[in-house]
Amino acid sequence: MYDLCDVDKNVACYIAAYMSAKINMNTSCDACRTAYLASKIQHKNSTASHTLLINIRQFDWDKYGLTVPSPAVYDLCCSVESVLQQNIEAVVAGPRVMGCLYDICTQAIDFHSYRIDCCCEMHRTSWLNAALMLFLRVRIHHFVPVRNRELKLLAEKKKAKSAELTVKLSSHTKTANICKMFCAVRGTVIVCTFCILSCVHFYY
Repeated sequence: MYDLCDVDKNVACYIAAYMSAKINMNTSCDACRTAYLASKIQHKNSTASHTLLINIRQFDWDKYGLTVPSPAVYDLCCSVESVLQQNIEAVVAGPRVMGCLYDICTQAIDFHSYRIDCCCEMHRTSWLNAALMLFLRVRIHHFVPVRNRELKLLAEKKKAKSAELTVKLSSHTKTANICKMFCAVRGTVIVCTFCILSCVHFYY
């Protein structure tokens, strides 16, 4: 599995916290809500290194702020993020990006090996499916604009390089014309030094 850097781990933890809260808001199962609240209380004071982003984004006025997700949810999101980083470049330009990434993740990760404690046992499968879809949606939404900016910068660099080459070719053409005029006056043939940095004198 691809190793994540500390920044990626903090981002994965942040998305995991958002994902857990979002799914809990949309559930109608009292058992799932009770499990989520219990998990939230149990892990809210965690000081692990991957919780840094969540901890620095806690505000007194934010009544429903994010809290640290359970270790199982965090590990799951890290696994998905790892798979994404290895495969998203290959599929993002094609059709069915979400579907392709979903299939890749479900084949590469054993989701049921993670003991998710923020939902009830009955809804664990549906929770895992909703979590994966939400995580993929968030990451694709972030990746595409970033990738577009990178492609735009690359296109601008190519355009600037092309313009610079055009200027050089124009300069070469002027130099070649001067060489021809010089040769016609002196009765010599000189290879343009701009191209091969040498000259050939047939006669004086």
